[in-house]
Amino acid sequence: FFVPNQDDIAVVKEALRKQGMSADAINSLSWQFFKERVRRSVPQPKELEHNLKRLVDMMGSALDAKSGKPLFGPKAWNLYRSTLTHVRKGCLSDVPGVSYYVQSGEDSYGIPIFKCLRGTSALEGFHQKVRQAVRGFNISPRFANALLYEFIHRWNHDRQVQVLGLSAEYENFYDLWIVEEEIEAMESWEKLPAPPHSDIECTKYFATTGEDFG
Repeated sequence: FFVPNQDDIAVVKEALRKQGMSADAINSLSWQFFKERVRRSVPQPKELEHNLKRLVDMMGSALDAKSGKPLFGPKAWNLYRSTLTHVRKGCLSDVPGVSYYVQSGEDSYGIPIFKCLRGTSALEGFHQKVRQAVRGFNISPRFANALLYEFIHRWNHDRQVQVLGLSAEYENFYDLWIVEEEIEAMESWEKLPAPPHSDIECTKYFATTGEDFG
C-alpha cells in the first residue's frame, strides 16, 4: 500500500528523456529501477484502511487454485480484523513530517538514489552487535555501562558516515571531542578559507531530548 512520490517519478522520467529515451522505453523499465530512485509513503489511517478493505473485498472470497477452498479461512479473517485495529490506530502509517529516506548517492544519469530507513533489519543488526559487545555473565554493571556508551557512540558515528553522508575522512575516527575542540578554538580566527570541519556540528549546540542512559 505504498504511495510513490510523484515528484520523484517526474524527476526520473525527465532525466531519462534527456538521455534520449522514448516514453515507451521509460514505461517498460522494471519497478526495481524506480524503487531505488522513488521515495514511497504509507498513507494515513483512513486511506490505508480504505485501500486494505478494497483488496480484501476483491480477494477474500476468491478460491485457492490448488485446494479449491476460500483464500481467506477463519485464521486469515481474524488476522485481517486484528490488522484493521492497528491500521485505525495509525500504527502502520507514516508519521507526518518525518522523512524515511536519505539520499545515498546518484546514478550515472544524475538521478538521486535513496536509502529507505524503514524496517527492522537494521535494528536487529544493532541488537546482535550489542550482544556480541557485551559477552559473559561476570561483567560488572559499571563496566557494562561504559562499554555500551562507547559502543553506541561508535555505532551512531558509523551510521553517520555510511548512511547520513558524513565525509569519509571521519571514518573510523571516534574521538570527535578533539574535532569539537578544534572548531571552538578556531571560531574567533579571521580570514579562514573555509569553516573548520564544516560537516561536524558541535554537541554543545544540541537540544536535550530529556532521555537518560545508564
